[in-house]
Amino acid sequence: MATKALGATVEISTDGGSTWTEIDNVKEVSGISMGTYSTIDITTLDNEDDFKKYITGLADGAEIEITGIWTGSTAQQSLVSNIGKDAQFKLTVGSSPTQLTFQANVLITNFEVTDITVEGVLGFSCTMKINSKPTYTVS
Repeated sequence: MATKALGATVEISTDGGSTWTEIDNVKEVSGISMGTYSTIDITTLDNEDDFKKYITGLADGAEIEITGIWTGSTAQQSLVSNIGKDAQFKLTVGSSPTQLTFQANVLITNFEVTDITVEGVLGFSCTMKINSKPTYTVS
């Protein structure tokens, strides 16, 4: 059964996860990835099966981008004031029994106001880089 994205919540914590603030008026969240692991070549000269051998290296955390309608709310302003700082990111989608929650430590790397046009709505975009192993939970 498919799960609709409508009703999803995006939350940020800038105090180590003690207090969570919902970011209002989010229109889109980029696809979320656990990150990509690099590989380390450990092939030796005595290899006998004609294939290189690898072990897992460090993971490179994926980027998360959220976009929305700018309202100037305290929650949205916290994104601006925390550029270059660590935060916790939480995305909750769906409802029980298949509610999915994704949570990760992130570095807020960018905030921008989207194109300003005569008949457009003032929007925003915020980019975060995952900097620790994220967790997924289904409840």
